[in-house]
Amino acid sequence: MADGIRMNFGDKKYNEHVHIDGLNDLVFRCNDLPRRIVRNMLLASLKAGAKVFVTEAKRRAPVGTVSHYINRKIRNPNKVRPGFMRKSIRVKPAPGKPGEVKIQIGVSGKAYYWRFVEFGTAKMAAQPFMRPAWEFTKFKILEDVRVSLKERIEKEFAKRSGK
Repeated sequence: MADGIRMNFGDKKYNEHVHIDGLNDLVFRCNDLPRRIVRNMLLASLKAGAKVFVTEAKRRAPVGTVSHYINRKIRNPNKVRPGFMRKSIRVKPAPGKPGEVKIQIGVSGKAYYWRFVEFGTAKMAAQPFMRPAWEFTKFKILEDVRVSLKERIEKEFAKRSGK
């Protein structure tokens, strides 16, 4: 295990890596635990931190005033109501190398147009909501991940010492 946690945010145009220092003692203590338990603790802690970001991104996401169609080129396009993009912001586990724990925060597939809203197009000005949400919450996320991880490790060791 590494001596910190690395978080990635963004896509090809905007990518940021964050490293949480000061976890050496916690990580050293985790070496005594089974990998499955450590993975579950890390995943739960990352999700706890991500909740702050998702809430802020949903709050900042622009909402249209009328329903619109997505996938117009297919025979039966889907009509979605205002706020569809906001409701599509999610957290899910992301695939990674063995031993890595990753989560992915983003907008689900049907609201693919979030990129156009976030970064703008030649015909539309950008209305960023994900990047400002990240800048506003990144330190709170890191603190929540650290606190959650510490609580989970202490709880796990208390449970094991009580057996």
